Order: sequence, then C-alpha cells, then structure tokens
Amino acid sequence: MHTEALMQIAVELNRSEVLWGVGGSTLLSEYGLVGNPADLDLIIDYQNKDKALMILDRFAVRVDTKSKRPFKTACFEKYRLGETFIDVMADFAIGHEKGIYKMPFDSRSITKTIRIGEVPVPFTSLEDWYILYQLIPNKGDKTNLIELYWKEHGLGFPMILERALKHPLPDSIQKRCIHILLQTR
Repeated sequence: MHTEALMQIAVELNRSEVLWGVGGSTLLSEYGLVGNPADLDLIIDYQNKDKALMILDRFAVRVDTKSKRPFKTACFEKYRLGETFIDVMADFAIGHEKGIYKMPFDSRSITKTIRIGEVPVPFTSLEDWYILYQLIPNKGDKTNLIELYWKEHGLGFPMILERALKHPLPDSIQKRCIHILLQTR
C-alpha cells in the first residue's frame, strides 16, 4: 500500500493542517477490494492546494503530466516519491453528457482514518469513489466491487450519495445511486 510514502505524506500534510484524503485504488485496497494499488490518489481541499503542493515539492519529485478527457480537475499534479507515484487532485471533476461532476470535498468526505504507526491517515469515502468510478472510463469493475462490498457490509455513508445526486450526473448513475439508497432504507 505504499506505506512509507503514505506515512511521510501524512506526517507533513497533517502537520500543516491541510484537509486531504486518500482515494482511488489505495482506498479500495484498504477495504480489501483490490490487491496492491499501482499509485496513491490524494484528494486535497482546493483552498489548501498551494500549501499542499509546496509541502510535496520539498520531498517528492513532480512528474510532467497532462490532464486527459473526460477529466476537468482544477488542479492535477503527479509526483514520484521513491518508487511510489502520487496523483494529487483538488476540485476533482469529470465531464459527461449532462455537464461536469465536481466531487464535493470537505471534512464530511473523510469517512475513515487509519494509523500507520502513530500517524493518522484520512481516507475518502467508498461512496464518493462509487460515483467517480462510474464516470471514469473503463472503471466499471471497481464500481461493481464497491456494490458487492455494500451487499455484505451495508452502505456506510448514504448522505454522501445523496449529496452527489444534487450535482449533474448522467441518468444511469442517478438511477443506480437511487437504487442503492432505497436498498439501504
């Protein structure tokens, strides 16, 4: 799970009181849904993005990158720390046929914190990534893994799906989310 890199990042970002959270395949790995993640995906509060990037610049190497369609993320940077690649996103957004979905990110988005040694590491929600994986091309398998997890363990944070439904989403995703929410009531 890129433990050393994640611990170093957590120490520095936590010390600077940046609102941030781990997402992507590292989040899925934490729930036992995938094996070893290829990289770290970090969501950063947009208001803290400059501070977070300055911190990462001190101990990680920026890697040239370009955002691709359908992504409309306001701030996307890629880093390498040792053998670990890190994607840093603030105002994570994805374009689709109904507009642009921007992932809401605030303190309610952090739904789990683990400890690596004494260092707390915040994680974003499966619910947020359930929406994102439906919007990101070729990630439907991860959406299905999350649904299977919820069938066994229950939906953890329905309010996150409810808040996502207040944003532009394709009809198919809206219907799928409503179906999941109705199953949990």
